[in-house]
Amino acid sequence: MSSAIALGSNSKDNNLIVIFNDFSGSNSYQFLLETKWKNSPFNKVLLLPRALDWKPQASKFKSLGANNSTINITRANIKVLDQEYKNIKGPTRIYTFNDSAATSQFLAYLNRKGENVYGEDGMAMYLPYSTDSEPIITRLFFKFYYGPWFKEIMIYGTYKHINKVMALNPELVIDELKDKKCEKITKKSLMKLAESGYVDAVLKEFNIKQKIKIENLLIIPPSRFVKKYKLKRKYELLISQLCEKMDSVTIKYHPRETDHFLGKINKPNLEIIPQSVPMEVLFLKILANPPNIIIGAASTALLTGRLLLSKSKVISLMGIFGLNNSEMEALFKKSNINVPKDNIEFEKLITN
Repeated sequence: MSSAIALGSNSKDNNLIVIFNDFSGSNSYQFLLETKWKNSPFNKVLLLPRALDWKPQASKFKSLGANNSTINITRANIKVLDQEYKNIKGPTRIYTFNDSAATSQFLAYLNRKGENVYGEDGMAMYLPYSTDSEPIITRLFFKFYYGPWFKEIMIYGTYKHINKVMALNPELVIDELKDKKCEKITKKSLMKLAESGYVDAVLKEFNIKQKIKIENLLIIPPSRFVKKYKLKRKYELLISQLCEKMDSVTIKYHPRETDHFLGKINKPNLEIIPQSVPMEVLFLKILANPPNIIIGAASTALLTGRLLLSKSKVISLMGIFGLNNSEMEALFKKSNINVPKDNIEFEKLITN
């Protein structure tokens, strides 16, 4: 998504992309954007070390000293970003996909006289989801270590220095974001990625054949999601069911997964796409020959698939998996995504 936004910017813009080393293939993406993608809009690619997404509790306050690696890494990253911003001589435009992160808030604070954009990255933009509030002593601790500009964000996109939102479906964003200027990420802007050679460069970097044929696609959610809702066995049974009913099945894990946590699946008609490849890239590659069916649980990839691949049947598993969320179900149905309530309805969808 970052590449699509940058590609649509003024060709004279000085574009810097910051990649955090927290997903599989991050080093490969740095190399790809710097050297392999000939039409890259980025003047500089900055790869920063990962700071774990860890929120300490007040009972552990004594362990939150200056030696804590997460805090140290974040502060070191902030120092690097501070120097980069000074080199740019802002104000400028800053895009973030997670304004709860201290690094994002710091840049938005520095650029408070410029344009700070919260871009689509998951369901948080469309559903009334909020994080748990931390005890006041923990919040004060973070303000002390990071700076007075740091604020705990309960709803993504609501940091006070964020003044714009970019979404694939701006008409569906939550009420808390509707007071900000909202711009649509168009299908045309995503199509430009394919025209620019980006999609082919990504596939080549991850040793994926250029001619991809996907008949039926199953999107696997993050392992923490599978573990939280105890879905591992259900996914194993689902894959067996699909391989029995379909001639060919392709599965795709989340980019932040380091392995195939469902284990080895011995099915001759099953193929696994490397998880490092973003779903948007995969969808753009198969535009001319879309899959018959796209299946997922509670992923924005279903919304993206619906937008880009209008001929494919898109199905959410939230109903048959018992993931009761009326807001999400309404969002999917409004987007023309099927939400079967049981396995009988699901069987009809995948066989008709």
